[in-house]
Amino acid sequence: MVVLLILSVIGVMAPVAWKAVMPGVSLRSEASEISDLLRQLRGEAVTNNKSAVFELDINDKSYRAGLLGVARSLSKDIEVRFISARDETAGGNIGGIRFYPDGSATGGQITLSTPKGQSALIRVDWLTGRVIVEE
Repeated sequence: MVVLLILSVIGVMAPVAWKAVMPGVSLRSEASEISDLLRQLRGEAVTNNKSAVFELDINDKSYRAGLLGVARSLSKDIEVRFISARDETAGGNIGGIRFYPDGSATGGQITLSTPKGQSALIRVDWLTGRVIVEE
């Protein structure tokens, strides 16, 4: 009887706990996906000896990497801020990070955040093209 009571309490509390954890999991997943794509795009630029651009549309919460043929959307509950080089902006809503064949980049910074205050920062170093994720 006690075991059934404990299991029912856990069953009631589990969805509440999962909702509290879920935004952080989604945020880390999105940050990981974007940083992996940026690293892959840098590699493609070096391998193909051709510039490659990552574009982020803040209004649509979507991004794409033309050279790789990748286009994806972010979760609607994630807020996005983007800092990029002036030469890589198209209007006020779309910005880009360009990777060059020598491995360098225009640099940039993408901040993803949840309504609960969790955030992830993805930085691309302009000199080395290195992608760094900070939570």
